[in-house]
Amino acid sequence: MDATSRTVAWADGARWTVDAAVFAQVTALLDGLRTAVVGLDPVLNRWEALAAKGAEIDVDALAPTEDDRAIFTAALARAVDEARQTGARPDGANVADVSLVHRLNDLHELFVTDITRR
Repeated sequence: MDATSRTVAWADGARWTVDAAVFAQVTALLDGLRTAVVGLDPVLNRWEALAAKGAEIDVDALAPTEDDRAIFTAALARAVDEARQTGARPDGANVADVSLVHRLNDLHELFVTDITRR
């Protein structure tokens, strides 16, 4: 992992790593869902605080409870849908950024897998 990448890491070794620009886009998409997804605000606040501390976010620190993980998983699902509808840009520009949608979907799938393993 270089200084321009961000990683979300699970205790079992699963990892999601993207460059800082994609991480910022994912964060912006999730930020736009604060009022739409009940309970997202505290989890997203932890996401931002952990990201400010370093390049790696530990999932156990981000979402310590099953409820937190379910909320974040639901927000990721909604973000994937919205990214597909808006051309994958938080500003709504008509640009099909397929890579962002795929990377966002990858993160969503890791959280879905995490929830089903618990």
